[in-house]
Amino acid sequence: MNMLILYYLIVSQPPQLILLDRRISQENSTWNIVYKIKYCGEEKIELLGPDIDFEYKAWVSNSSCPPHIISKKIAMKINLSEINSAQTTVIANSNDRNRCQERINASFSLNLEENPFKNKIYWIPLKLAPQQEFWCYLKIQHEHFLYGTYDPLLGERDIKIRLGNIYFLDKIPLEQENYSAQPKITLSKIPDERKDTRQFRSTPDSLCLTADVQGFQYFRFDDLPVKYGSELKLSFYYLIAIGTEGSCNVRVMEYQDTPSAWYRLDGGFDEQLIIEGRWKYFEQIFTLGKETTTIAIDFRITGANVGEMWIDDIILEYTEKAPEDQ
Repeated sequence: MNMLILYYLIVSQPPQLILLDRRISQENSTWNIVYKIKYCGEEKIELLGPDIDFEYKAWVSNSSCPPHIISKKIAMKINLSEINSAQTTVIANSNDRNRCQERINASFSLNLEENPFKNKIYWIPLKLAPQQEFWCYLKIQHEHFLYGTYDPLLGERDIKIRLGNIYFLDKIPLEQENYSAQPKITLSKIPDERKDTRQFRSTPDSLCLTADVQGFQYFRFDDLPVKYGSELKLSFYYLIAIGTEGSCNVRVMEYQDTPSAWYRLDGGFDEQLIIEGRWKYFEQIFTLGKETTTIAIDFRITGANVGEMWIDDIILEYTEKAPEDQ
């Protein structure tokens, strides 16, 4: 709070703005800043888009991201006469996999809003009465296909905001992550026609693979977004019917989804499941590649048309706690 400095074009006048609160939060790789401000002028004012602008500069980096180990200087200016957001290039590159940008969004309201950016211009004109409290919102986003979902850019931001003939400056301390962001892992639902109530380890059913039924020899969960370089653990119980022929396998495959292409990567695993006639526990810990964005998990019976396999209590999780658990 003590880092905010107010500037006035007519310095002999008493302060027209008082900062009541400033809150900083992290949402994965996005920084959210909320200012609560009080207007102390003696007359009502009405601010239109051309009356409000932002100037913004910083040196940004993040040692977790190889392209961002060395600090990069960024700067931009937004006038709210047309838009409430702007972006600046952090790393210029013709390849969209290597390009990086930072975007800043700005908004105001007379009441505290949970989603202040749902409508770009609903708060213009900004009408302020004497002793009026209002809120200013800034959203700073890291836009980078591999790192931009999870890793915020770090570094103190210098912000200059003009409201009519009043200016204020702030140095926003964004030099350390509040937590290590991870996408939530939720396996897709198993269709009812693939469930079997005859065999299960946990009631009421399990996933069933049948070698002699077309399309039922194989099951693949929907692709899952993951954080590159993370360590994951896959566990489940399986039961292979006695006399099953062919090979029963579990496979994890890794991919990279970019804005313009899709790539299959090395990594993951393909393990044969061999114990027959009783429920058997399987667990595998594996580390994702440094460029992995997506994984797929499948189970299959191959090489024969005789046999069945059931899978139950499937869990995929990070070996480190997710942010909400910390």
